Amino acid sequence: MPDYLVRGIDEKLALRIKDYARDRQVTLNDGVLELISAGLDSRASRVALSGGARAAEIESEVRMLGGSWNSDEASAFADALRALERLPR
Repeated sequence: MPDYLVRGIDEKLALRIKDYARDRQVTLNDGVLELISAGLDSRASRVALSGGARAAEIESEVRMLGGSWNSDEASAFADALRALERLPR
């Protein structure tokens, strides 16, 4: 199983990821894996969308998840999705 090193995580995002893992009662590594997996699953469902429709879909998904996550968790998830979208393809 490969290992990845992620550089450039700002302090705010790092704290939000730590809070997510703590709230879910999982290790930091497992929390990051959950966020990455959820972000990629969500992204795959939006591949056909573009422009404003895509942004609206992201907002809708985060809003839906917001019902089961606190605002910090929902915000951390949205930040993680944005970070994943900036990765080279």
